[in-house]
Amino acid sequence: MYFETEGIVLKKRKLNDSDVFLTLLTKKLGKVQVFVKGANNPKNSLNKGSHPFVYADFSIRGEKNYSLSNVETKDTFYNFRENLKTLSYASYFVDIVDHVINEDESNFELFQLLIESLMILNKTTGYEEKLKLYFEFKALKALGYAPLVNQCMICSKKENFNKFSVTSGGVICKECSKKHPSAIDLHPMVIKLMQFTLSSNISEYLKKDINSLLIDKMDIFINSYMEYYLQMGNIKSKKFLKIYE
Repeated sequence: MYFETEGIVLKKRKLNDSDVFLTLLTKKLGKVQVFVKGANNPKNSLNKGSHPFVYADFSIRGEKNYSLSNVETKDTFYNFRENLKTLSYASYFVDIVDHVINEDESNFELFQLLIESLMILNKTTGYEEKLKLYFEFKALKALGYAPLVNQCMICSKKENFNKFSVTSGGVICKECSKKHPSAIDLHPMVIKLMQFTLSSNISEYLKKDINSLLIDKMDIFINSYMEYYLQMGNIKSKKFLKIYE
């Protein structure tokens, strides 16, 4: 069978001096492994599309065992390789997607989030930590793990939140907090920022002036939340981000 699909290279695995396997996240096929013959040869027309982060239109042959027959690049994100900080954040975003999506599984919302986030990283600087939080919350939403932040998980009240239960995945109001002693204290401003992040688009979010201390507080929370639901401990690129936090 023959497929033409938009996609992005999540990972490259060298087979020998000439050939590679690519892990692609595509619109039509989801996450797939694709064999690329001669990809390591700079003169091969497929070489330009056989690197991590490449966003392109891929022509793929096969049914269960796929091979790449043509590629038309949209963006190589080559600038990532010239800035270690940008590269670290881009690698983290890609690694999250690779970690949470199984082979042959599709998630269009996550695909769009990844492309959008990489484009912003490629064009702007100074938003890395802020963008990371947006990516994490929106990734959780795309996967169905978004925290409940608009009403109390116990009584459904829509105000006066001061605690959060990671295991139950939601905010708790002051009146109900005594019924859930294992819940953690969470400042109301952090909860408001969570609400805004989950409801806004990326342009609205980046325009909002957010205090760096508030970002740090929410980062601590989201780390424990993602670890609980997505088991993020084996993502190596996350360790490199600590250098810049």
